[in-house]
Amino acid sequence: MNWVTVLEDEGFTVAQWRDDPNAHYPTHTHHAQEVCVVLEGSMTFTADGSVTTLVAGDRVDIAPDTTHEAVAGPNGCTYLAGRKR
Repeated sequence: MNWVTVLEDEGFTVAQWRDDPNAHYPTHTHHAQEVCVVLEGSMTFTADGSVTTLVAGDRVDIAPDTTHEAVAGPNGCTYLAGRKR
C-alpha cells in the first residue's frame, strides 16, 4: 500500500519524519485533523487518556483539538504525519 497516495487522496498534506529513540512530544493540540502512519519502529500515543502503541503499518487519526502526546519507541520511529488541508 502506498500510504502517501492514500493520505493525499483523503485530503492530507503529508511529510515523512524520523524520531530518535524515546523522543517525546509533550501534551498538545492541533486545530486541524491529523494522522500518523508508522513505517518503521514504534510510537506510543496518549490521547484523551487512552494509550495506544503503534508499530509498522498502524495508523492513528487525531481529531481537531484533541489533547495528545507521543513517545517514540526504544528503536526510534519513522512515520508519515499528515494534516488536513
